[in-house]
Amino acid sequence: MTARRTARPLVSTAVALTLGGPAVALGQEVGPYDPLGIRAGAFLIYPSLSVSEVYDDNVFAVDNNKDDDLITVIEPQVRAESNFSRHSLGLTVGSEVAFHINEEDEDYQDYFVSGDGRLDITRQNFVDAELLFAKDHRDRDDPEDEGDRDEVTDVYRYGGELSFTQLFNRLNFRLTGRALRNAYTEPEEADEDNVVYDALLRTGFFVSPRINTFIEGRYNVERRDRDEDFAGIERDSQGWGVSGGAAVDLTDLLVGEFSVGYRRQYFDEGDFDEEDGIGYGIDLTWTPTLLTTVTASGGGDFRPTTQDDAEANFRSSVGLGVRHELLRNVILAANVDYYRDDFSGIDRTDNTISAGGGVSYLINRNFSVGAGYNYTTRSSDEDDEEFNRNLVRIGVTGRL
Repeated sequence: MTARRTARPLVSTAVALTLGGPAVALGQEVGPYDPLGIRAGAFLIYPSLSVSEVYDDNVFAVDNNKDDDLITVIEPQVRAESNFSRHSLGLTVGSEVAFHINEEDEDYQDYFVSGDGRLDITRQNFVDAELLFAKDHRDRDDPEDEGDRDEVTDVYRYGGELSFTQLFNRLNFRLTGRALRNAYTEPEEADEDNVVYDALLRTGFFVSPRINTFIEGRYNVERRDRDEDFAGIERDSQGWGVSGGAAVDLTDLLVGEFSVGYRRQYFDEGDFDEEDGIGYGIDLTWTPTLLTTVTASGGGDFRPTTQDDAEANFRSSVGLGVRHELLRNVILAANVDYYRDDFSGIDRTDNTISAGGGVSYLINRNFSVGAGYNYTTRSSDEDDEEFNRNLVRIGVTGRL
């Protein structure tokens, strides 16, 4: 569960570069350029602060009459992780603040608080939980952005996820429930305020100690605060899905899971037809060498929409990232992502490609500097939704 936006080229590659990678997980060997953290009883605390300068040649993500700007982005974060022999507990507090030199109405102040934990009941069953509260904003390159707002659209997101896992030798089950509330701050977006509920039941079978094949069923519900949006359309919906896949943990070679299945969504609006599609999920990390890491991600699912006469947006995405240690303290990274937004009920399909790369130089275990570049292009059936965008970023990060 996450509150972050799906595609954020302003941050995605550059943060990974300037941070020089995530904090070292407990139990892993600490290298000469890894932060040590601050020990506080049974917890380790990892504070960090990133300051970057970003040049954006198309602030409003438009096709014509582009405006460029220089943006200062400040990102403080503190992560606390438990060091228990059993169970686990974590808390992350962070913020992202952006200041534009020219387009001051595009400034934003995001923040979030998230907690996660695991309760080991026995060796055969355990409970995982996550909680989230965040103030977020809608990026100008979001397909749902109307483009006629004088300032960015702010939204509060809060919710949680709870799952129970039971192991029976090779057979295993996992039941998950989650809810996410989206509340917009402006009256113009009041018809988008909603709550999304999900219930998932997974049945798995270990074909080997490190490969768990599974079948998963899902039921989801979206409920809007208003019975009808400002266009007079009922936006409530519910749906179901079934998928099959495998979770793998091949030690230092391949970790993660993938799945593919079928999704169907029903709408309360009488003029809307039922919609279906091929749903899928990819979250894999491949380590071909000790110096190189390759990640694959993606998914296909329905997303809520407020586009006039559109029933839903079925978003399909796939991404590939590479991180390579040229030297112990010189990290190269590159990524390419593809998004397809298919708005059912209207003649609009968006195809977005985002690609970037950069370098990070680790001065010591506490400081690093980095630079990155990202290019985004979108083609669409609607000409005013197309754009090209270039972002250049340099930054410095301090960690403890």
